[in-house]
Amino acid sequence: MIENAAVVITAGLWLSVVVLFVVAGILWNLWHRESLPEVAYGGVALAQRRVRWLWTAALLGATAMGSARDPMVTNTTTMEDPDARAAASPSDAMRTTSRNVPLPFYRYEREDVSLGGVAVASREMTGFVLPTPLLWALLAYLFLVVRFNPDSRWTRRILHGRKRNPAT
Repeated sequence: MIENAAVVITAGLWLSVVVLFVVAGILWNLWHRESLPEVAYGGVALAQRRVRWLWTAALLGATAMGSARDPMVTNTTTMEDPDARAAASPSDAMRTTSRNVPLPFYRYEREDVSLGGVAVASREMTGFVLPTPLLWALLAYLFLVVRFNPDSRWTRRILHGRKRNPAT
């Protein structure tokens, strides 16, 4: 267990803010870019407009998937008021309210339980999340769109395999 969980969780909150600005900047870059690398398989090629929509869906989906992951480091606080529970009558209805704030590197959850309008218990959890789908999508966008060079030795090796015939 990490000794300074609060430091890691606070860093996760700041990383989340930075990454959300980065994703917004990448989406702006995507839609204001004059050209994108051509996507084709065999004789079928996708239009630039469809490629933009595919990248937008991939980046937003990766952000949502990365934010939905379980936290790696958590800090949970539970508060109960036994006097309020004892003072409530058996006919009082129990009401539970919860709030959930999932961000790419940070998670906040709070659950409040009340009996007859009186707060009985409260649970608050903060956590650090590692959004690997988002990180892979950002890395893919960086190499496949921003830094794409079809004449690169590494690009040829990835696209054509290790034993590429230099005559072709």
